[in-house]
This record gives sequence, structure tokens and C-alpha cells, in this order.
Amino acid sequence: MVGTPPTVGTGPGSTPRPELLLLDAGGVIFEEKFDHWLGSLDRPAGLPAGTCARQFDLRWYRPLWSGTLSTGQFLSELAELARRDPQQLQDEIMAGFDALPTVTSNIKRWAGQVPVWVLSNHRAEWLRPLITRQGLDGYLARMFISSETGRIKPDGRAYEMVATAWAGPPGLVLFVDDRERNLVAARAAGFQTVLADPAGSWVAQVDRVLPPAC
Repeated sequence: MVGTPPTVGTGPGSTPRPELLLLDAGGVIFEEKFDHWLGSLDRPAGLPAGTCARQFDLRWYRPLWSGTLSTGQFLSELAELARRDPQQLQDEIMAGFDALPTVTSNIKRWAGQVPVWVLSNHRAEWLRPLITRQGLDGYLARMFISSETGRIKPDGRAYEMVATAWAGPPGLVLFVDDRERNLVAARAAGFQTVLADPAGSWVAQVDRVLPPAC
């Protein structure tokens, strides 16, 4: 379900137009296939369905995204479980983050209306090259990547970090994420939120609330 967009304007119950657009990466800028890819590793390795995904959640999720586990160590351990070559796994991971062309073009347009930042649970070694490949370096003013910050959404400290860097009223930040639990935490920090849906209708929601281009 798509989240209800903020009501902007000057009437009772209205919300001020955002002055900062904050985007998640996977599921928002990129079509995230990581979970599906993990599931695809089980059968060729002779493992029960869901084994690699469960092991990721139990062993690797927090240390990998927080930066305390290196990508090399993660790939080595996953390769041992899945009986695959670590470099092949790395190549498959990078190939699995497909950019959403409509979103990419809209980011370039939105950056002419408000600053656009990124807040993502990701590895900088993977995400930054993907951003560069899409030509978005000059449009994303700041990136808060969990492997660099050590803050994993929905930890409230991830949003506090953004709010501190922003130094403006939290209510003027619009955060887009594809996971409701991350939006709940963002609203607790005072941010406006929009839930990204696979069909991409959230883009129109963002357009309705951002200030018009100068």
C-alpha cells in the first residue's frame, strides 16, 4: 500500500512544503533484488529453501550493513555456504541493483527544486559505484550509507544524524523508503514520509508536495 502523502498548503492541518528530499537507495533509486538473489542460491547448493536468507539475517545483516564485517569476509563466508566462487557472488550482487530510469531522471529534476540526500542501509563499496554509473553524483548532495556511519535504519540515531547535518526543522524533511518500519522511525524523528511502492506511483506523491522549480 502506498503511504498517504503529506497535505501541503496553508489551511488547517496542512503541512509545509519539504525543503529537503531524503531517499532510500534499494527499492527507491534501484530495483532491489538482493533478497531474491539470496533465495536463488539455495537450490544449486543443495540447501533447504530459505537457508541463505536465514543465515544472512542471523549472521551477516547487522555486521555487514554497519561496516563491522568486510564485504570480502561476507562473500567468503557466503561462498562457503552456497558452494560458489566469492568473485562470482560479488559480480552477481552488483548486477542485481538495476536503476529505475524514471526515478533517475526525476532525481535530476528534483535536485533543481530542493537538496536531495540519500539515507540507506547499504555498503558504500557497492552503492557509490552504482550512483556514479547512473550519473547521479552531482545531484545527490549528501549520502548517509550505513557501512560508513554505523547507523542502520530504523535505529533512531540514523535519522538524528541526518537532522543534525540538515540543521533545519525536521518537519521540512521528506523521506521516501520502501519499508514501513523505516518510515515509522522517520515520523518519530519529525520527518514527513512517503512509502515507495513497486509500481512507482510514489513519484507523483513527491511531485505534489515539493516546491515548484524556480
